Amino acid sequence: MSNVKILVTGNGFDLYHGLKTKYIDFVNYSKELITAEDKNRRKLAISNSFVQCFIKVASENQSWIDCEKEIEIVVTMMLKLLNDKNVFSENTHYIDKYNTSLASYEFEKLKLMPRFNQKPKSEYIFFYDRFFSTYQGINKSQVMDTLLRDLNDLIKIFEMYLKEKVSNDSVTELSKQIDDIKPDYIISFNYTNTYELYGINRKNVCHIHGAVQDNNMVLGIRDIDEKNIDSVYFKKFFQRIQKQSDVIQWDKFGSNTNEKTIAYFFGHSLSNNDGDIINDIYKNSHKIIVFYLKDFKDYEQKVINLIETLGKEVVIQGMYSGKITFEPIKNTIIRL
Repeated sequence: MSNVKILVTGNGFDLYHGLKTKYIDFVNYSKELITAEDKNRRKLAISNSFVQCFIKVASENQSWIDCEKEIEIVVTMMLKLLNDKNVFSENTHYIDKYNTSLASYEFEKLKLMPRFNQKPKSEYIFFYDRFFSTYQGINKSQVMDTLLRDLNDLIKIFEMYLKEKVSNDSVTELSKQIDDIKPDYIISFNYTNTYELYGINRKNVCHIHGAVQDNNMVLGIRDIDEKNIDSVYFKKFFQRIQKQSDVIQWDKFGSNTNEKTIAYFFGHSLSNNDGDIINDIYKNSHKIIVFYLKDFKDYEQKVINLIETLGKEVVIQGMYSGKITFEPIKNTIIRL
């Protein structure tokens, strides 16, 4: 029985093909929207809490940013604000920088969020009245609904960016290494359809996080605490269910899938952000091959991420038995 070859693609797959899909490219686009002539586009960016945080963080980190990590920080901070009585000064809407349980970086991020506070000062923040009630204090559902609206608008902006600025038409070179694999199936963590350049049909593709062409993009956080329902709308696993993104069709390959399946990871960090899916792929594969950049640091980081995702014992056993192997990305190309 011949092997079933599955190609698992992350953002590095699009970057390899020269597409501008780094988070900083998206943040720069969002920054441009703030001064756009169209007032509706301008409003989307100006009032969005996540966009404002992204722009500030990127400027301080010399144009590097992990948007998913920043979303997680913001959501975690909001839950702390809602559940910790020591955030606000007693019986007020004020948050005093020097008298709050918020960390300094959390306080500064909160200052950037126009939806929630009015005229923040250097040392205190005053929350809008609409987020409070006389007998219940801060209104949890009102705060989280507002933050969710910002997240949905953020996804809308991301969709606009991909449609307007990212196109396969700009690709001039393909990877011979990938072409030689001739994958039977694609598990894509990307929103794009770059795989079509290799003659792969959409029906053989699983868009785990949705696709721009399907208008069901998933962007959110890990399921850090599965018992915490307050943040469920922000979690990727829930969004995948909610938006009915693709599910891996293991039954497509018949019984005993893991006895014949080879999964090739190309351009995926293997981080725990997608840990549940990576574990599922590992469990259902006979072998996984991870491609890494010739920069040895990329190899080391992928090993570290895999340990965090699968666990030390699983990775050690997998590498010892040959179930997990690493191969460098070659510079062999096919010119279009």
